[in-house]
Amino acid sequence: DEQSVTIADNDYEIVTLDLKIPSDIDKDHIYRVYVKAFEDGAEDEQCTEDFVGIDIKKNTHDVSITKIDIADEVSCDSNFDLSFRLSNVGNKNEDIKVKVYNKELGISDEKTLRIDTDESKEITFNFKTPKNADEKNYTLKIDANYYLSGGSYNEVKTESAVLKLNGNCAALSG
Repeated sequence: DEQSVTIADNDYEIVTLDLKIPSDIDKDHIYRVYVKAFEDGAEDEQCTEDFVGIDIKKNTHDVSITKIDIADEVSCDSNFDLSFRLSNVGNKNEDIKVKVYNKELGISDEKTLRIDTDESKEITFNFKTPKNADEKNYTLKIDANYYLSGGSYNEVKTESAVLKLNGNCAALSG
């Protein structure tokens, strides 16, 4: 990451760095964040750098939803797939209930599965679009409920996918 800031003489600036840590990171490795500061255009003559060690810890219970895939465009009264990768990025094996839904389209389905720590599964749902839907973009919600304890899921991770519905749609007759 790179950021440019202007700092007056005898002053300082706080810079925030947001890091996205991959789920398959080796937690036993030593990690550092390096910082390099120099005057614009004078990197070769005037440069200061330093580092700070960082300790990366996993949450006990955590999942991620990535690599969401859906068709660019779907017609009314046709089938489509929504697929994604569900990963257990926590320190405990997880029983997970995954639900995909959109109330406007009247679609909803769920699956229950178990994923061990540091493992991933490709999940695919198949739906059929209604004949009489409006041609527009619809947001499909993906909920992964996890951390099952006492018969209830205590955590949820939510992502979404946009379905573009266009073509073969029957007008509502009323």
